[in-house]
Amino acid sequence: MKTSFKIFINYRREDTSGYAGRLFDSLAEEFGEENIFIDVTKIDTGKDYTEVITNALDLSSYFLILIGNTWLDCKDASGNRRLDNPGDFVRKEIRLAIEKKTTIIPVLLEDAKMPSPEKLPADIREICKWQAIEVTDSRWKFDIDKLIKSINLKKRAFAFNRKYIAAVALVLAVALIIGIWKFRSGDTVSHPLTPKDYYHNAKMYELNGDFTNARKSYKEYLKFNLLFIDPHVSYQSMIKSQEGKQAAQQEYKALLSISRNAVTEFANCLLMDRDDEISGLLQLIKKDPMFAPAFYQLSIEYSQDRLGERSLSEKSMERQYLTEFLHLDSSGNNLRYYLDKKIAEEQTEDAMNRLKQLAYATDVVKSQVFPTYMLANDGWYMYISIPEHATKIYYKFNNDTGYHFTGLSDYQYSGTDIPQANSNVFLGHLKNGQYPVSIKYTDMKGTEQGPFNIVFDTEKERLLSVKKNLEMMHWVSFNTFDSQLLIYFTSLLSERDVIKQIRYSINNESLSNDFPLQPWTKGGIPEMQNDIYIKAPLTTKYVCIKIIFLDNAESTMKRFNVDGSSN
Repeated sequence: MKTSFKIFINYRREDTSGYAGRLFDSLAEEFGEENIFIDVTKIDTGKDYTEVITNALDLSSYFLILIGNTWLDCKDASGNRRLDNPGDFVRKEIRLAIEKKTTIIPVLLEDAKMPSPEKLPADIREICKWQAIEVTDSRWKFDIDKLIKSINLKKRAFAFNRKYIAAVALVLAVALIIGIWKFRSGDTVSHPLTPKDYYHNAKMYELNGDFTNARKSYKEYLKFNLLFIDPHVSYQSMIKSQEGKQAAQQEYKALLSISRNAVTEFANCLLMDRDDEISGLLQLIKKDPMFAPAFYQLSIEYSQDRLGERSLSEKSMERQYLTEFLHLDSSGNNLRYYLDKKIAEEQTEDAMNRLKQLAYATDVVKSQVFPTYMLANDGWYMYISIPEHATKIYYKFNNDTGYHFTGLSDYQYSGTDIPQANSNVFLGHLKNGQYPVSIKYTDMKGTEQGPFNIVFDTEKERLLSVKKNLEMMHWVSFNTFDSQLLIYFTSLLSERDVIKQIRYSINNESLSNDFPLQPWTKGGIPEMQNDIYIKAPLTTKYVCIKIIFLDNAESTMKRFNVDGSSN
């Protein structure tokens, strides 16, 4: 018999995967599982995804788009918005549904709002013309009934009792011995004895909307003090959706008084506000340095998804916790804490992907401030480069007793009204030598970074600058006077503070002559010396020059033609 789907559920795992399963059960009870398409249950391993989706949409009358709080701006591992990718599966499914003129029903979850058309890619903006339905945890049954009424499908000819739903064979967890627990049927266990029985019953009661008995079963399961995290997360999620976060916090406060171990302490941390959660997790790994789940959760707290725009130090923290997590994970110290091994496997994959993205950021943190220096006629300037937004910059130079504020520039950071910190500092005339520099700054989060201690070596910086400049400039110029050719070395002489010797030859490459240099040790750009040119015959065609620097490095020999032609 040919499959005939009527309702297609479109959702993003990172946004509404929990709601998708719950909605599937509610709609299956009303219309039958065979009439609902959801990728988790309908796409077999090895099948072509696009082909399956296209065929399913051909058979579907209604297309439900589940939209949660992160649906619009959800980002991939590279930090790009997923919806902006034409190959994104959520966008692709929506586009196909629009092309096939399927009836679309946006389902708003977690108090999400319908996105405005201008925030959507052009090929899926049409969803904004469809009437959305809001579904909330507190009014789940009422809102689902409203959704069902908006779907004009005939009900099945008989009342559908949940005990006949064969497809409620959801894989829940991992058996204590073989690693996997499965639903044996849609019924609860009449006389539960084992933790497996109680956890099974808790999930079944929850799926049926019997939250009182679900809570009792969860409590019985937790009495066994098993070191698995996912049942705790499931229990917390149910309490929060039914009674609020505060009720879940009170429940775990009571649980900790009778059962305190790494897993219950970890689960309790998940209910805290961010700062308290981080503090609690740090205390936990101090007591148990091998508890990998805490390192993964700490990495989440410093991730881009959690914080949005981040400082370099926050990226560094994420990198640190991911590295430690993967080290422990490689020894099985994360997998062991999950009944559903797929959760642990997805965490490993996520950690590896995020770590790759953070490689560059961590390298930057190692040398977070990049000062560059330039010598001008009035003295040395320092330009402070910081690879993130800095609202204030402070520096201390040589023998200064305190830090100096560089001030604010007349520019603002793009997309904000925050003025940029001035990054230019005048240091004045300096004799050649090494000078200590200390720099610190305030990042966009208001956190002070540094100090970063650097040694400013005037000779080294001057050498780097001169060598770079000489690659781009003409070393000599030519003029005729009194029947002779005058070859001027003025361009090189203004750099003679770091030049030891200028060798040259005329009409050959022997470099047998030295141009006379007057030493300059006063610091700053050298004043022009008395001897600035040599005399040569008017028949001279070219001059060859090589420079030896104070560090004994030698330039390549360069040839300069009198007529200005290239070599």
